[in-house]
Amino acid sequence: MATGSRHRLHSLTRANYVNRSVGFLACFVAIALLAQERGWSWQAMTFPAMLLLLYPHLLVLAFRLRRAGREAEVRAMLLESLPLGMLVAWMAFFLPLSFALFTSALLNNALIGGQQQLLRSLGLFALGILMGGMLTGWQFLPDGPILVEIISMAILLAYTLMVAFVAHSQDMRLISSLRENEERNRIFQALVEMSASADLTSDLDEFLNEALGRVHDHYPRNGIGIVVRQAGRNTGFRFAAFVGIDGNQQEDVLQALAKTPLPQDEFHLRTSLNGATFHFLFMKGEIRGHEGLIILRTEQINRVLYQSMDLFLELLAATIENKLMARELKHAAERDPLTGVFNRGYLEAELDHAIRNRQHHASMDFSVLLLDVIGLKRINDAHGHIAGDIYLQRAAETLQSICRTSDVLVRYGGDEFVILAHGSTLAGAQGLADRIRQEVTGKQVLLGDDPDSSPTVPLNISIGIASSAETTPERVLKVADAAMYENKTAWYRDNNVEQIRRHG
Repeated sequence: MATGSRHRLHSLTRANYVNRSVGFLACFVAIALLAQERGWSWQAMTFPAMLLLLYPHLLVLAFRLRRAGREAEVRAMLLESLPLGMLVAWMAFFLPLSFALFTSALLNNALIGGQQQLLRSLGLFALGILMGGMLTGWQFLPDGPILVEIISMAILLAYTLMVAFVAHSQDMRLISSLRENEERNRIFQALVEMSASADLTSDLDEFLNEALGRVHDHYPRNGIGIVVRQAGRNTGFRFAAFVGIDGNQQEDVLQALAKTPLPQDEFHLRTSLNGATFHFLFMKGEIRGHEGLIILRTEQINRVLYQSMDLFLELLAATIENKLMARELKHAAERDPLTGVFNRGYLEAELDHAIRNRQHHASMDFSVLLLDVIGLKRINDAHGHIAGDIYLQRAAETLQSICRTSDVLVRYGGDEFVILAHGSTLAGAQGLADRIRQEVTGKQVLLGDDPDSSPTVPLNISIGIASSAETTPERVLKVADAAMYENKTAWYRDNNVEQIRRHG
């Protein structure tokens, strides 16, 4: 309970509690020395003891219990001018300490409430002097021991400095708050502009590059990056761009992300890579099979920066959702009408995207599997072109069932298919090719709907593989095509079948 109550105190109350407690304690010490020098009884010290030793703590306790705010503290500062005036009269107007109490009371109230509060404090202080003088018989002993005078002047100086420090601290908080508000306004304006840009830009990569530049304009001292990858595949990078982060650090980041799955609870991860501190800020959840995150190279993330990045991630998630939805609608027109897989035009766009990514980031490898469905011409000649179409459909269905969700299956033309495997090296593509051979080779395909009357033929596929990790990105498809032709020639030779033509 005490901890919760302490948190409910207003910042002004907390600051004044320290000043009041320390200042009043010093005053009591000075008054005690004065009382000893003048021979006053300890019973006479009851009033200053209650005011200077107990009052500050009782006041804070009452504020905690009542959950009082700033207005209560302002009233307390005003009203305590009355007992302080009485204390001046009680100690027979000892001049140095009286002046210290008078100055401190007026200074506090003027600082908090301005001229009106100052005049009220002055009136209450004068009323306190009047009441105290009437009770004590108006004794005037302005002089005292030099030690007490020194202590009194030190109290005034110390209290004035404490008030100045409090005022300075409040000014700094105000300035910081104004700067935060200005920064929030700039970020909000940038987000509005990025939102408008998202509506005008059809390409997701173009939007992400533009958004990255806008964010970096607001935080030029920080290295910033945006990465989008396939959900569930840490290495399945679909987009990566950086500003203010050199090439070596970019590769360090991508390699670290390849080992970092999407967090389930904490979406802010801090890591050190070769002496540099990076922060990974993830979108909360996947968006149409994709994950997005922002990378910041900075030692610490302050509150405004974190809030700004959180807002940007929300905008990023919404934009990715919309762009991917639009891309899916566009892809509907990029499907092969016979097999339902993507067509060659779609492959060219995806391959260009993969090549650009690999040219910028060595970690973003991709592989191509070029497949030829063997024997299509013989089926066309023996059973007709409808049976040949069914043969291709069954082959596409089988291949699609084997491909991973991140793989892109394309009908390249005639009896050839291509699988574009993002984020795969040659070893990963070889593993996929092995699964295809195991599940496809010799599989009986029904060339019709009636299992009793429709003929069946074995499904055979030749495969060529190439990866950007072993050859230049631009030559991957060409190398895979050459490897496929060699594999196809070997199949015809091993099975004693005459190879009628290049695509037969």
